[in-house]
Amino acid sequence: MLLKGVTIVFLLFSMSFAMEAQAYLTPHQYYDPARRLLINSAHTQWDFFDADDETSRTTAADLKLQFVARSSDVIDGNLQPTLTMRVDGGRWPSAQAYAQRWLKDFPKFGFDLQMARDTTFGNLQGYDMELVSKSGDRRARQFIVRRPNEIWVFTCSSDNLHFRSTWKSCEKILQTASAH
Repeated sequence: MLLKGVTIVFLLFSMSFAMEAQAYLTPHQYYDPARRLLINSAHTQWDFFDADDETSRTTAADLKLQFVARSSDVIDGNLQPTLTMRVDGGRWPSAQAYAQRWLKDFPKFGFDLQMARDTTFGNLQGYDMELVSKSGDRRARQFIVRRPNEIWVFTCSSDNLHFRSTWKSCEKILQTASAH
């Protein structure tokens, strides 16, 4: 009987630990306890969704996406400005070194680099780049953060016409970022 009780307590403890290690999100907050990362969308009209959420109007083919934050604004009937977070593994000396590895590939993907610089959002330090599609009406801004054994890539994207207001919302969200 004592062994059965110990087994049940162990199972409950294991389940609570497993649940705690997974990231969770609410419409206005994303928290990843394993990365100790907290971001919220307060003071914006944006909501967080799971990367594989079927209602998301972005493509989440990249299984490394952690979340999709979407604006409530719908552009041209089917496009919504988004902020995503992707995690890539690996050891890089800096966020800039990781970004420079991809700079030569952006033209192959149809994007021109508009600007790049070191920057800080919330308590995250990283490298910020703005890209414009050569053939389409897309603009994106990536904020890259180097962490031990992984790279966090935040991507804010929209059409060119709405990008300025999209970026203001993405910037407000990124300013709330806190990782310890």
